[in-house]
Amino acid sequence: MGLSLVLEKSTMTTTHPAPLVSPLAAQPLASPRRRPPPAPTPGKLAVILGHPVASSYCQALAEAYADGARAAGADVETIHLADLDFDPILRSAFRAPQPLEPDLEHVREVIERAAHVAWAFPMWWVGPPTLVRGLVDRLFLPGWAFRYDEGKALPTKLLTGRSARLITTMDSPRWWYRLVYRRALHRAFVTGTLGFSGFGPVRETTSYSVRESTLVQRERDLRRAEADGRHDGQRCLAGVTTAKVGGRQPFSSSSSSSSSSSSSLTSTSR
Repeated sequence: MGLSLVLEKSTMTTTHPAPLVSPLAAQPLASPRRRPPPAPTPGKLAVILGHPVASSYCQALAEAYADGARAAGADVETIHLADLDFDPILRSAFRAPQPLEPDLEHVREVIERAAHVAWAFPMWWVGPPTLVRGLVDRLFLPGWAFRYDEGKALPTKLLTGRSARLITTMDSPRWWYRLVYRRALHRAFVTGTLGFSGFGPVRETTSYSVRESTLVQRERDLRRAEADGRHDGQRCLAGVTTAKVGGRQPFSSSSSSSSSSSSSLTSTSR
């Protein structure tokens, strides 16, 4: 009896509970090899519209801007993010690759070809709409938009050689946006996203106080957008994208106290 019990115990497999892993512990991040983007094509200009509503005044501004660029001779390609089919959530952060959908691959190719990229979207909650944020999260990945190199404190910018313009609208008056919000949208998107990945110079066209704007002000905004498009188209053709002032990329701003809303001038949708 005693001997059989000893033999039985000796054949039992001892199991140990799995060690607890703190969520604060460092975890290795997946760094899939991605090819850096090729050099842009002079004269190629992309317009990326980030408003989910097709009849928005943002679309009207984007179209006016594109018309101006075409009038200057630029080869313009417009992308409506609302028409694309892609998951805006980066599901595993950078811990595992997430294949790009065909529409995202197309956007990537358009950005790679473009010497200048114009972004048009409204400010919602002091930030870009989900369409824009999701595109950046999914597309601006390490190895394509930027790269961390061994021994370097700062990342290498991989989308250099391209200029950009941010066309945005908001209900906030200019003074409130600057003094209270501290230009939060532009700090995050212009500096933290476009500048971080190498775009420069980045110019700004901002329309404030959208809800209080008049038809006359909106028409003025459309003319201004078209003029900005013509100006950027000319620079794009001339290959002027990397001029610097005092060692820093210049950020010029064109602003108005009017709005930027819908394809219809009377629409209240920004």
